[in-house]
Parts: sequence; C-alpha cells; structure tokens
Amino acid sequence: MNDPANQDFSMDNGLVCRWMTGQAKISPKISAYYSKPSNQEKLAHTIYQNLLPLMSDCNMAIQDIYTLFIQDDSISDAKKKNLTPLYKPASSRLLFLAKLISFYQ
Repeated sequence: MNDPANQDFSMDNGLVCRWMTGQAKISPKISAYYSKPSNQEKLAHTIYQNLLPLMSDCNMAIQDIYTLFIQDDSISDAKKKNLTPLYKPASSRLLFLAKLISFYQ
C-alpha cells in the first residue's frame, strides 16, 4: 500500500467489509501484488501476525480450508498436487493458505 503506484488507491473499513461478504471484488492491484510468489510469503506473514491471534482455533480453520480445497471439483488435480505438499508440514501451512488465497483471485 505504501508503493507510489498505489497513491490513487484508497481503502476503508466499509470496502473491506464488502470484500469479506462478497459484495465487492478485491482490487486487481491487490490481487496482482499477491500473485507474485515473493509476495505470497509476505501474505503468509501478514496472516500469522494479524489474523491468527484473532482466531480461537486457527489450526481447525486451516484444516477446514484444506478439506474444502481438496473436495472442490472445480480445481484441477494438477493444482491440488502443486499446493497439497505445502499443507503437509505444519511449518508451511500459512504459505499454503497464502498461495490458495492468491490462486482464487
């Protein structure tokens, strides 16, 4: 957000709420930023720092997301084989989640 290229972009709580409820699409600038592999690591760190402390059982939430991912017939087997190894070791589950989020954008 501090990048000079994003000076024309503004974000407020109402916009974030509309993203969360699906009433608004996430900005293409944000999607493009997090689609880069190096920025997916940043997203994983942001999730760790800002989201996990708010959750009562983050491990169960990530497990449920993984289950939904595996059961989603609209995702190719190749994509599942590509992302599944990141879920197996607990140390890379947040990177799995970040890559999954950026995949759905």
